[in-house]
Amino acid sequence: MLVIAPMTPVIQQEHRFPVASLGIIFGVSLLTGVVAELFLGPQADRGHERALLIGSVVLAGISSVGSGLADSVLTLTLWRAVAGVSYGMFVPAASALVIRLRVTGVGERIARLQVAEFAGFAAGPFLGALLLAQFGTQNGLIVAGIATLMLVPVVLGVDIPHERQVARVSDSGAVHVDDGDPSRTAFDLLRRREVWVALLLSVAVTAPVGTYSALWPKFLADRGAGPFVVAVSLAIFTLPFMILAPIAGRLIDRIGPLRGSVIGIWIVVVAVVSYGLLGSITAIILVSLIESVGQALAGPGSAAAMARASGARRAGAGQGLARGVGFLGAGLTAIAAGPVYQYWGGAALFACTAAIMVVLVILAQLIGRNRVAVLNGTELGVDTTT
Repeated sequence: MLVIAPMTPVIQQEHRFPVASLGIIFGVSLLTGVVAELFLGPQADRGHERALLIGSVVLAGISSVGSGLADSVLTLTLWRAVAGVSYGMFVPAASALVIRLRVTGVGERIARLQVAEFAGFAAGPFLGALLLAQFGTQNGLIVAGIATLMLVPVVLGVDIPHERQVARVSDSGAVHVDDGDPSRTAFDLLRRREVWVALLLSVAVTAPVGTYSALWPKFLADRGAGPFVVAVSLAIFTLPFMILAPIAGRLIDRIGPLRGSVIGIWIVVVAVVSYGLLGSITAIILVSLIESVGQALAGPGSAAAMARASGARRAGAGQGLARGVGFLGAGLTAIAAGPVYQYWGGAALFACTAAIMVVLVILAQLIGRNRVAVLNGTELGVDTTT
Protein backbone atom coordinates (compact mmCIF):
# COMPACT_ATOMS: atom_id res chain seq x y z
CA MET A 1 0.00 0.00 0.00
CA LEU A 2 2.79 2.43 0.86
CA VAL A 3 4.69 2.23 -2.41
CA ILE A 4 2.62 5.24 -3.41
CA ALA A 5 3.62 7.33 -0.35
CA PRO A 6 6.72 9.11 -1.78
CA MET A 7 4.85 9.64 -5.05
CA THR A 8 2.00 11.51 -3.38
CA PRO A 9 3.42 15.07 -3.63
CA VAL A 10 4.38 14.45 -7.28
CA ILE A 11 0.94 13.06 -8.15
CA GLN A 12 -0.73 16.02 -6.46
CA GLN A 13 1.37 18.49 -8.44
CA GLU A 14 1.11 16.61 -11.77
CA HIS A 15 -2.68 16.44 -11.66
CA ARG A 16 -3.14 19.66 -9.66
CA PHE A 17 -5.20 18.00 -6.95
CA PRO A 18 -6.15 20.25 -4.01
CA VAL A 19 -4.06 19.55 -0.91
CA ALA A 20 -7.23 18.85 1.08
CA SER A 21 -8.16 16.06 -1.38
CA LEU A 22 -5.15 14.03 -0.21
CA GLY A 23 -6.96 13.34 3.04
CA ILE A 24 -9.97 11.99 1.15
CA ILE A 25 -7.94 9.92 -1.33
CA PHE A 26 -5.90 8.13 1.30
CA GLY A 27 -8.48 8.25 4.06
CA VAL A 28 -10.89 6.21 1.93
CA SER A 29 -8.41 3.32 1.77
CA LEU A 30 -8.49 3.18 5.56
CA LEU A 31 -12.29 3.25 5.62
CA THR A 32 -12.69 0.45 3.06
CA GLY A 33 -10.16 -1.50 5.08
CA VAL A 34 -12.59 -1.12 7.99
CA VAL A 35 -15.38 -2.80 6.01
CA ALA A 36 -13.10 -5.67 5.02
CA GLU A 37 -11.81 -6.12 8.57
CA LEU A 38 -15.30 -6.16 10.08
CA PHE A 39 -17.16 -8.29 7.54
CA LEU A 40 -14.44 -10.46 5.99
CA GLY A 41 -12.19 -10.88 9.04
CA PRO A 42 -14.58 -13.33 10.78
CA GLN A 43 -14.29 -15.64 7.77
CA ALA A 44 -10.80 -16.48 9.04
CA ASP A 45 -12.57 -18.34 11.88
CA ARG A 46 -14.66 -20.35 9.40
CA GLY A 47 -11.88 -22.03 7.42
CA HIS A 48 -11.36 -19.37 4.72
CA GLU A 49 -7.90 -18.12 5.71
CA ARG A 50 -6.26 -19.09 2.42
CA ALA A 51 -8.94 -17.44 0.29
CA LEU A 52 -8.53 -14.22 2.25
CA LEU A 53 -4.74 -14.26 1.84
CA ILE A 54 -4.87 -14.93 -1.90
CA GLY A 55 -7.61 -12.37 -2.52
CA SER A 56 -5.63 -9.79 -0.61
CA VAL A 57 -2.52 -10.15 -2.78
CA VAL A 58 -4.52 -10.08 -6.02
CA LEU A 59 -6.44 -6.94 -5.05
CA ALA A 60 -3.24 -5.23 -3.89
CA GLY A 61 -1.62 -5.76 -7.29
CA ILE A 62 -4.68 -4.62 -9.23
CA SER A 63 -5.11 -1.51 -7.08
CA SER A 64 -1.51 -0.47 -7.65
CA VAL A 65 -1.87 -0.75 -11.44
CA GLY A 66 -5.17 1.15 -11.32
CA SER A 67 -3.65 3.90 -9.17
CA GLY A 68 -0.90 4.34 -11.75
CA LEU A 69 -3.45 4.82 -14.52
CA ALA A 70 -5.71 7.17 -12.52
CA ASP A 71 -5.85 10.79 -13.66
CA SER A 72 -8.51 12.29 -11.40
CA VAL A 73 -9.30 12.54 -7.71
CA LEU A 74 -12.29 10.21 -8.18
CA THR A 75 -10.48 7.40 -9.98
CA LEU A 76 -7.46 7.52 -7.67
CA THR A 77 -9.80 7.45 -4.66
CA LEU A 78 -11.56 4.38 -6.04
CA TRP A 79 -8.31 2.47 -6.54
CA ARG A 80 -7.04 3.40 -3.09
CA ALA A 81 -10.36 2.07 -1.78
CA VAL A 82 -9.53 -1.28 -3.39
CA ALA A 83 -6.11 -1.18 -1.73
CA GLY A 84 -7.83 -0.74 1.62
CA VAL A 85 -9.98 -3.83 1.05
CA SER A 86 -6.84 -5.81 0.22
CA TYR A 87 -5.15 -4.83 3.46
CA GLY A 88 -8.31 -5.45 5.46
CA MET A 89 -8.54 -9.02 4.16
CA PHE A 90 -4.96 -9.99 4.89
CA VAL A 91 -4.34 -9.01 8.51
CA PRO A 92 -7.23 -10.78 10.30
CA ALA A 93 -6.43 -14.04 8.52
CA ALA A 94 -2.71 -13.84 9.28
CA SER A 95 -3.35 -12.75 12.87
CA ALA A 96 -5.79 -15.58 13.52
CA LEU A 97 -3.24 -18.12 12.29
CA VAL A 98 -0.49 -16.93 14.64
CA ILE A 99 -2.79 -16.44 17.64
CA ARG A 100 -4.16 -19.98 17.46
CA LEU A 101 -0.77 -21.67 17.46
CA ARG A 102 -0.63 -21.88 21.27
CA VAL A 103 -2.52 -20.49 24.26
CA THR A 104 0.59 -18.75 25.62
CA GLY A 105 3.10 -16.33 24.10
CA VAL A 106 0.47 -14.48 22.08
CA GLY A 107 2.12 -11.09 22.57
CA GLU A 108 5.45 -12.23 21.16
CA ARG A 109 3.88 -13.95 18.14
CA ILE A 110 1.73 -10.93 17.32
CA ALA A 111 4.80 -8.73 17.69
CA ARG A 112 6.72 -10.86 15.18
CA LEU A 113 3.83 -10.65 12.73
CA GLN A 114 3.79 -6.88 13.13
CA VAL A 115 7.54 -6.81 12.52
CA ALA A 116 6.85 -8.35 9.11
CA GLU A 117 4.11 -5.78 8.57
CA PHE A 118 6.47 -2.95 9.48
CA ALA A 119 9.11 -4.41 7.15
CA GLY A 120 6.62 -3.90 4.33
CA PHE A 121 5.87 -0.44 5.73
CA ALA A 122 9.58 0.37 5.45
CA ALA A 123 10.27 -1.28 2.10
CA GLY A 124 7.18 0.08 0.34
CA PRO A 125 8.06 3.80 0.40
CA PHE A 126 11.71 3.07 -0.33
CA LEU A 127 10.79 0.98 -3.37
CA GLY A 128 8.28 3.66 -4.33
CA ALA A 129 11.01 6.30 -4.36
CA LEU A 130 13.23 4.10 -6.54
CA LEU A 131 10.37 3.36 -8.94
CA LEU A 132 9.49 7.07 -9.07
CA ALA A 133 13.06 7.98 -9.99
CA GLN A 134 13.32 5.24 -12.59
CA PHE A 135 9.86 5.13 -14.17
CA GLY A 136 7.79 8.06 -12.91
CA THR A 137 4.49 7.82 -11.05
CA GLN A 138 2.34 5.99 -13.61
CA ASN A 139 4.76 3.34 -14.80
CA GLY A 140 6.26 2.97 -11.33
CA LEU A 141 2.91 1.99 -9.82
CA ILE A 142 2.20 -0.39 -12.70
CA VAL A 143 5.53 -2.15 -12.13
CA ALA A 144 4.77 -2.38 -8.40
CA GLY A 145 1.38 -3.92 -9.14
CA ILE A 146 2.79 -6.57 -11.46
CA ALA A 147 5.48 -7.45 -8.90
CA THR A 148 2.79 -7.85 -6.23
CA LEU A 149 0.76 -10.25 -8.38
CA MET A 150 3.87 -12.42 -8.73
CA LEU A 151 3.63 -13.14 -4.98
CA VAL A 152 0.46 -15.23 -5.38
CA PRO A 153 2.41 -18.55 -5.55
CA VAL A 154 4.07 -17.65 -2.22
CA VAL A 155 0.67 -17.28 -0.55
CA LEU A 156 -0.52 -20.53 -2.12
CA GLY A 157 2.30 -22.28 -0.27
CA VAL A 158 1.27 -21.07 3.20
CA ASP A 159 0.63 -24.03 5.55
CA ILE A 160 -2.84 -23.74 7.08
CA PRO A 161 -3.94 -26.34 9.67
CA HIS A 162 -7.02 -28.37 8.68
CA GLU A 163 -8.10 -28.90 12.30
CA ARG A 164 -10.70 -26.31 13.31
CA GLN A 165 -10.71 -27.14 17.00
CA VAL A 166 -8.86 -24.56 19.09
CA ALA A 167 -7.52 -24.88 22.62
CA ARG A 168 -8.29 -22.22 25.21
CA VAL A 169 -7.52 -21.78 28.90
CA SER A 170 -10.07 -21.07 31.59
CA ASP A 171 -9.55 -18.90 34.65
CA SER A 172 -8.94 -22.06 36.68
CA GLY A 173 -6.09 -23.03 34.39
CA ALA A 174 -7.87 -25.99 32.78
CA VAL A 175 -7.41 -26.49 29.04
CA HIS A 176 -10.60 -26.81 26.97
CA VAL A 177 -11.36 -27.12 23.26
CA ASP A 178 -13.66 -24.80 21.32
CA ASP A 179 -15.24 -26.58 18.36
CA GLY A 180 -18.45 -24.61 17.85
CA ASP A 181 -19.41 -22.69 14.73
CA PRO A 182 -18.10 -19.12 14.92
CA SER A 183 -20.40 -16.23 14.14
CA ARG A 184 -20.38 -14.76 10.65
CA THR A 185 -19.80 -11.29 12.07
CA ALA A 186 -17.75 -9.83 14.89
CA PHE A 187 -20.38 -7.56 16.38
CA ASP A 188 -21.58 -9.98 19.06
CA LEU A 189 -18.17 -9.51 20.69
CA LEU A 190 -19.27 -5.98 21.62
CA ARG A 191 -21.23 -7.45 24.52
CA ARG A 192 -17.95 -7.84 26.40
CA ARG A 193 -16.56 -4.87 28.30
CA GLU A 194 -12.96 -6.03 27.84
CA VAL A 195 -13.52 -5.99 24.06
CA TRP A 196 -14.48 -2.31 24.30
CA VAL A 197 -11.26 -1.61 26.18
CA ALA A 198 -9.22 -3.34 23.46
CA LEU A 199 -11.10 -1.37 20.79
CA LEU A 200 -10.33 1.97 22.42
CA LEU A 201 -6.66 1.04 22.66
CA SER A 202 -6.66 0.04 18.99
CA VAL A 203 -8.16 3.38 17.94
CA ALA A 204 -5.60 5.23 20.07
CA VAL A 205 -2.73 3.30 18.47
CA THR A 206 -3.96 3.80 14.90
CA ALA A 207 -5.09 7.45 15.16
CA PRO A 208 -1.65 8.75 14.04
CA VAL A 209 -1.76 6.40 11.05
CA GLY A 210 -4.53 8.48 9.50
CA THR A 211 -2.50 11.65 9.91
CA TYR A 212 0.65 10.06 8.48
CA SER A 213 -1.13 8.36 5.57
CA ALA A 214 -2.65 11.61 4.42
CA LEU A 215 0.04 14.17 5.11
CA TRP A 216 3.41 12.82 6.25
CA PRO A 217 4.96 13.13 2.75
CA LYS A 218 3.42 16.59 2.31
CA PHE A 219 4.48 17.62 5.84
CA LEU A 220 8.12 16.73 5.11
CA ALA A 221 8.02 18.08 1.56
CA ASP A 222 6.93 21.47 2.90
CA ARG A 223 10.08 21.43 5.03
CA GLY A 224 12.33 20.76 2.06
CA ALA A 225 12.38 16.95 1.89
CA GLY A 226 12.40 15.23 -1.50
CA PRO A 227 10.73 11.86 -2.28
CA PHE A 228 13.85 9.91 -1.31
CA VAL A 229 14.11 11.62 2.08
CA VAL A 230 10.41 10.91 2.70
CA ALA A 231 11.01 7.22 1.94
CA VAL A 232 14.09 7.13 4.15
CA SER A 233 12.18 8.76 7.03
CA LEU A 234 9.53 6.02 6.86
CA ALA A 235 12.15 3.29 6.61
CA ILE A 236 14.14 4.63 9.57
CA PHE A 237 10.96 4.89 11.64
CA THR A 238 10.45 1.13 11.40
CA LEU A 239 13.95 0.13 12.57
CA PRO A 240 13.46 0.39 16.37
CA PHE A 241 10.12 -1.35 16.03
CA MET A 242 11.55 -4.23 14.04
CA ILE A 243 14.41 -4.69 16.51
CA LEU A 244 12.47 -4.21 19.73
CA ALA A 245 9.01 -5.61 18.96
CA PRO A 246 9.82 -9.27 19.72
CA ILE A 247 11.41 -8.19 23.02
CA ALA A 248 8.41 -5.94 23.71
CA GLY A 249 6.12 -8.86 22.89
CA ARG A 250 7.77 -11.00 25.55
CA LEU A 251 7.45 -8.08 27.99
CA ILE A 252 3.75 -7.81 27.14
CA ASP A 253 3.33 -11.53 27.86
CA ARG A 254 4.92 -10.91 31.27
CA ILE A 255 3.31 -7.65 32.42
CA GLY A 256 0.04 -8.00 30.50
CA PRO A 257 -1.37 -6.50 27.26
CA LEU A 258 -3.29 -3.66 28.91
CA ARG A 259 -0.34 -2.40 30.90
CA GLY A 260 2.10 -2.74 28.00
CA SER A 261 -0.09 -1.00 25.44
CA VAL A 262 -0.87 1.95 27.74
CA ILE A 263 2.83 2.56 28.39
CA GLY A 264 3.53 2.46 24.66
CA ILE A 265 0.68 4.82 23.79
CA TRP A 266 1.94 7.50 26.20
CA ILE A 267 5.37 7.35 24.54
CA VAL A 268 3.73 7.81 21.12
CA VAL A 269 1.70 10.78 22.37
CA VAL A 270 4.85 12.67 23.39
CA ALA A 271 6.43 12.04 19.99
CA VAL A 272 3.33 13.07 18.02
CA VAL A 273 3.07 16.41 19.83
CA SER A 274 6.77 17.03 19.16
CA TYR A 275 6.43 16.73 15.37
CA GLY A 276 4.33 19.88 15.12
CA LEU A 277 6.87 21.87 17.15
CA LEU A 278 9.92 20.95 15.08
CA GLY A 279 11.13 22.54 11.87
CA SER A 280 14.22 20.43 11.25
CA ILE A 281 13.78 17.27 9.19
CA THR A 282 16.64 15.63 11.09
CA ALA A 283 14.98 16.38 14.43
CA ILE A 284 11.65 15.06 13.18
CA ILE A 285 13.24 11.79 12.07
CA LEU A 286 15.03 11.41 15.42
CA VAL A 287 11.75 11.89 17.29
CA SER A 288 10.16 9.27 15.03
CA LEU A 289 12.66 6.75 16.43
CA ILE A 290 11.25 7.43 19.91
CA GLU A 291 7.72 6.95 18.59
CA SER A 292 8.77 3.65 17.05
CA VAL A 293 9.82 2.39 20.49
CA GLY A 294 6.39 3.28 21.83
CA GLN A 295 4.69 1.58 18.89
CA ALA A 296 6.67 -1.60 19.61
CA LEU A 297 4.73 -1.82 22.89
CA ALA A 298 1.44 -0.23 21.87
CA GLY A 299 0.76 -2.15 18.65
CA PRO A 300 1.34 -5.73 19.85
CA GLY A 301 -0.11 -4.81 23.26
CA SER A 302 -3.48 -3.67 21.88
CA ALA A 303 -3.67 -6.69 19.54
CA ALA A 304 -2.83 -9.06 22.40
CA ALA A 305 -5.48 -7.35 24.55
CA MET A 306 -8.08 -8.15 21.90
CA ALA A 307 -6.82 -11.73 21.60
CA ARG A 308 -7.20 -12.03 25.35
CA ALA A 309 -10.69 -10.48 25.25
CA SER A 310 -12.08 -12.45 22.29
CA GLY A 311 -10.52 -15.87 22.92
CA ALA A 312 -8.72 -18.09 20.41
CA ARG A 313 -11.76 -19.42 18.57
CA ARG A 314 -12.87 -15.87 17.70
CA ALA A 315 -9.36 -14.62 16.92
CA GLY A 316 -10.14 -13.63 13.34
CA ALA A 317 -13.31 -11.81 14.33
CA GLY A 318 -11.60 -10.12 17.27
CA GLN A 319 -8.59 -8.93 15.29
CA GLY A 320 -10.81 -7.83 12.42
CA LEU A 321 -13.02 -5.88 14.80
CA ALA A 322 -10.05 -4.24 16.55
CA ARG A 323 -8.28 -3.25 13.38
CA GLY A 324 -11.51 -2.34 11.61
CA VAL A 325 -12.62 0.06 14.33
CA GLY A 326 -9.03 1.29 14.67
CA PHE A 327 -8.76 2.10 11.00
CA LEU A 328 -12.22 3.65 11.01
CA GLY A 329 -10.79 6.16 13.48
CA ALA A 330 -7.65 6.50 11.36
CA GLY A 331 -9.70 7.06 8.22
CA LEU A 332 -11.73 9.80 9.86
CA THR A 333 -8.51 11.32 11.15
CA ALA A 334 -7.03 11.25 7.64
CA ILE A 335 -10.07 12.96 6.14
CA ALA A 336 -9.94 15.70 8.77
CA ALA A 337 -6.14 16.01 8.57
CA GLY A 338 -6.08 17.66 5.13
CA PRO A 339 -8.20 20.70 6.01
CA VAL A 340 -6.62 21.05 9.48
CA TYR A 341 -3.13 21.13 7.99
CA GLN A 342 -4.10 23.41 5.13
CA TYR A 343 -5.73 26.05 7.35
CA TRP A 344 -3.97 25.72 10.73
CA GLY A 345 -0.64 24.04 10.03
CA GLY A 346 1.42 21.18 11.43
CA ALA A 347 1.38 22.19 15.10
CA ALA A 348 -2.43 22.08 15.24
CA LEU A 349 -2.58 18.87 13.23
CA PHE A 350 -0.30 16.86 15.50
CA ALA A 351 -1.67 18.44 18.69
CA CYS A 352 -5.19 17.34 17.71
CA THR A 353 -3.97 13.84 16.88
CA ALA A 354 -2.26 13.54 20.26
CA ALA A 355 -5.34 14.87 22.08
CA ILE A 356 -7.48 12.16 20.48
CA MET A 357 -5.04 9.52 21.71
CA VAL A 358 -5.00 10.89 25.26
CA VAL A 359 -8.80 10.89 25.53
CA LEU A 360 -9.05 7.34 24.20
CA VAL A 361 -6.40 5.80 26.45
CA ILE A 362 -7.88 7.45 29.57
CA LEU A 363 -11.34 6.22 28.61
CA ALA A 364 -9.97 2.69 28.05
CA GLN A 365 -8.39 2.66 31.49
CA LEU A 366 -11.62 3.84 33.13
CA ILE A 367 -13.77 1.24 31.39
CA GLY A 368 -11.22 -1.51 31.97
CA ARG A 369 -10.60 -0.95 35.66
CA ASN A 370 -12.80 -3.96 36.53
CA ARG A 371 -11.34 -6.13 33.75
CA VAL A 372 -7.64 -5.76 34.51
CA ALA A 373 -7.25 -9.42 35.46
CA VAL A 374 -8.58 -10.54 32.07
CA LEU A 375 -6.76 -7.97 29.94
CA ASN A 376 -3.44 -8.29 31.76
CA GLY A 377 -3.50 -12.08 31.64
CA THR A 378 -0.73 -13.93 29.86
CA GLU A 379 -2.90 -16.58 28.20
CA LEU A 380 -5.88 -16.50 25.85
CA GLY A 381 -9.13 -15.57 27.54
CA VAL A 382 -12.31 -17.49 27.99
CA ASP A 383 -15.32 -16.88 25.78
CA THR A 384 -17.56 -14.97 28.16
CA THR A 385 -20.15 -12.29 27.71
CA THR A 386 -20.07 -10.98 31.26
